[in-house]
Amino acid sequence: MTSIQEKTVFNNQTFQALVVAALGILMTVNLFNAIFALSYISLLPFAVQATVLVLVLTKDKYAKSAINIWSMLLMVGSGFSLLSKIIYLTIGDNVELGSLFLQIIFVSIGIAVYYYNMETTEVVSIPTKGTNPPPQR
Repeated sequence: MTSIQEKTVFNNQTFQALVVAALGILMTVNLFNAIFALSYISLLPFAVQATVLVLVLTKDKYAKSAINIWSMLLMVGSGFSLLSKIIYLTIGDNVELGSLFLQIIFVSIGIAVYYYNMETTEVVSIPTKGTNPPPQR
């Protein structure tokens, strides 16, 4: 008996390595913030990133969708932060330029990850050998 299993295939191994590295770095930063800065809300993005990382490392069929969702969250969250900083700048408040550029970088990373994920990652069906049922007597 043959069954079908779906797996995520990364056609660009560099992209997969960069996603794993980015997730690892962001998870470390969020865990650091939760522990040392007592910013427990940092555990929410940590949980999302950990979930995506597990799916990517196991090449689960949901890895591609998880990367897309994560990159969209990165774009939207950083985009709103960028928008608020631009609004503060237009009304004359002080905004740290480093923080502004960091949000631009995060939005750009989100866009790049989404694009490369759509272009270089696919979910494929792989036939697997299943166990034959015992013979009927």
